[in-house]
Amino acid sequence: FFFFQAEDGIRDFCLSRGLGDVYKRQAIDDSVLAIESQCLKSFAEAGDLFYELGSELLAARCYFSAHQYDKAYELFLKNNSESECGEAALILGDLKLASEHFMKAKDYVRAIQAIKSCGNNEQILNNLYACKDLIPQEEYLNSVQIYLQKEINDLAEQTELTNN
Repeated sequence: FFFFQAEDGIRDFCLSRGLGDVYKRQAIDDSVLAIESQCLKSFAEAGDLFYELGSELLAARCYFSAHQYDKAYELFLKNNSESECGEAALILGDLKLASEHFMKAKDYVRAIQAIKSCGNNEQILNNLYACKDLIPQEEYLNSVQIYLQKEINDLAEQTELTNN
């Protein structure tokens, strides 16, 4: 029995693609963007229809899918949909607000992820402390240990730079 193994660097024969292929790909990309734009418009229109029919939660979900996050957030908030409020707040960039909504929804994993994305270590530690009674203790202690060590390291670097 003989076994053959291809050497590294050996590839299948491939003809060079000319400019025609580039233009075809660009046309396809443009088509995809046009379809995406139409989908977003359709979701927004569906949101408007659901809102008119009094189904605010379905309207909010359509607005979310249409990337109209402000509208979606307001309707999620009005309908006490805390987890979905958290998702909208995340996309809108309000990570602290997102973590508060996730806490209310008892989605502690998402809350901690949002808190960890908040920015500087001091802010993260403050947010963790503010909701320490809601987070499972082991997760709280692990998170505090990680970010407390990072804050200590940052302070040490700042002190070292100041002294030099």
